[in-house]
Amino acid sequence: MRQWIIPLYREWLGFLLVGAYLFILPAILRFTVFRRMYEQMGAIRYTIMVMLLLFMALMPIKMVLRWVFNLKYFIYMPEFNANL
Repeated sequence: MRQWIIPLYREWLGFLLVGAYLFILPAILRFTVFRRMYEQMGAIRYTIMVMLLLFMALMPIKMVLRWVFNLKYFIYMPEFNANL
């Protein structure tokens, strides 16, 4: 295998979970909880607001996962000095 494929294969679950959190969850929130807010704000302002909200919510999620499962990173690729 090539050198850059190994970390992708190893961290596939982290990529899947972070991708779902950052791309699928805003769409679900748009059609359910934040429907009226999306109509009032428009697409661009809604996207900025939801991304900031999700990044803020990621910190307590990461803290709880660290305390419960001793999980330091969602995605850990020391080969590229990239961690999330």
